[in-house]
Parts: sequence; structure tokens; C-alpha cells
Amino acid sequence: MLRPSLFVVILAALVCAPSSRPAAEGKEAALVQVLAPVMRWDRQEGWQPRAPVPPLVVTSQPGIDILYAGRGDEVVEGEPAEVVWQWAGDIVSVRIFCEYEVCQLGGRSRGRERKLLAGPIPNSGYAVWTPEWLDAPGFTLRLVGYGATGEPAASAEKYVTLRPKEARDLDGTFILILRHRQRLYFFQDDKLRRMHVVSTGRRGYATPRMMPGMVRRGVRMGQVFYKDAQAWSRRYNCPMPYWMAVTSSGSHGIHATVPRAYRLLGRVASHGCIRQHLHDARILFGMVKVGTPVYIF
Repeated sequence: MLRPSLFVVILAALVCAPSSRPAAEGKEAALVQVLAPVMRWDRQEGWQPRAPVPPLVVTSQPGIDILYAGRGDEVVEGEPAEVVWQWAGDIVSVRIFCEYEVCQLGGRSRGRERKLLAGPIPNSGYAVWTPEWLDAPGFTLRLVGYGATGEPAASAEKYVTLRPKEARDLDGTFILILRHRQRLYFFQDDKLRRMHVVSTGRRGYATPRMMPGMVRRGVRMGQVFYKDAQAWSRRYNCPMPYWMAVTSSGSHGIHATVPRAYRLLGRVASHGCIRQHLHDARILFGMVKVGTPVYIF
């Protein structure tokens, strides 16, 4: 069972056989539509014709090679993305799978998931899918080709980073915290480096929305103002290791929580701060510099 589900719409492009009918039978038929000519997705212009799919490798030995998936092997939640592949030999259909490790907690695995995205669909060398959010920083896109007998003939895989939709128009180095997901993302030089399970403020102690440059009641928000690896809360009389203040007053910050609260990570539980597992907090503290922009949605 996928948690949460990845709803995927696959558009298989057959350059030599234009059609408006589904390209698959059964339950996959609703997920597949034939496109001609091959198209590409543009954020401003929508679907646009693209250059032809690269020519096939001519050899008798079956084989598949994924040329690219998304842009720079990154896809954005909710935004159509392409996968283009070459093949050799007698491969008449393909299945496309998504495999990923669920976001770790404290450096420990929380399990793996596998999802059939589409298939079998006719082998065209091109498909488009629209990924939804996954509880993972990325996934392995696995393509399996089948011969005329229906037996697997070849396979290929490529790791793809999944960018949350809230980070679509952000770039550079920044921290993104999603309260409705209870997840923290750290992007460095526009590459996703860390994804952590966190706890934000519970009812009555809500973690405020913020972005760089915000000022509320004279308090600046939206960046790491200072750091303290051995911070102590005088208000709550408890340690807050690996503290990173996200307000100029120090009223809210990102920090490690105590072991007895680890079971609450992934749910709203704090008094307004962003709690993390000690293992995760130590790593993030070492990577983040004072002045790093912080976005909380």
C-alpha cells in the first residue's frame, strides 16, 4: 500500500501511429492516452511539440536505457514530467514502476514501497506522468520491457528526486517546512539534500507561516538568525540541542526533541517550534548556515 498514494497519469506517445483511443486494455486504459506528435510540458505555454525521440539502438539483443526522466532527473509534485528511453531488440510493451524508501526517521528505515504506475503499455520510447506527493525525497523509476511472448526481456532504472510543489518556484539554498505534511526539506544549491520527519505546533501553539523578509509585531521572520548547539530553554526548563532560530526574537526555532517525544514526530505536538530527532537535527545543524532562508507553509 502506497502512503500517501501517488496518482499517476501516463501519456504514451506513438510517433508513427496517431490515435485518440486508449493505448492499453482493462483498468490501465483510463490512465493512458496516445499523443502524436511527441509533446513536452512547459510551465508557461502548456503542452508543446518537442524534438523527435532519439533513434533506436539497432541490435538483436533486447535492452532498455532510460535517457532522462523529468528535468535533470527531478520532477515536481503535480506537474507533468517526461520519461524518454531507448530500446533494442524485440520489446513490444513496457511496465513502469515506482520504488522508494519511506522518509527515514533518526537515520533508520521506515520501510520501502513499490507501485505500478502503468502497464503494460505499447513500447513507444516516451511517456508522461504527473506525480503526487510521496513520503520520500525521491524514488527509483523502473522500466521493464516485455517481448512478444509477454516475458520480461530487459529493464532499466533511474533515481529521480521529487520536489514538493511548494518549492517549485524557489531556488538556491533554503529550508522548507510543510505543516500539513509534518516534513522539513533542506535544499542546497537547488538540490534536495535532506528530508526530515518533524513536529510543528499543536492547537493553541501553531507554528506561524513565514518566508524571508516577513515582519510580524516587530519580529523578523524567515531565516536562520542564529545557531546554538547546546541551547537551553529557560521558559520550559529543558535542553533544545542544535537550535536554529527562525525568528529574530528567538521565539521559534528548529531543534532536537527529547527521546520520549520521538513517537510524536510526524504529528503536531510542539509549543510552536519545529522538533526533530536528535540524529536528524545534528546533521541539519552542520549543513545549515546562519542567514539561510526559511519558508513555512
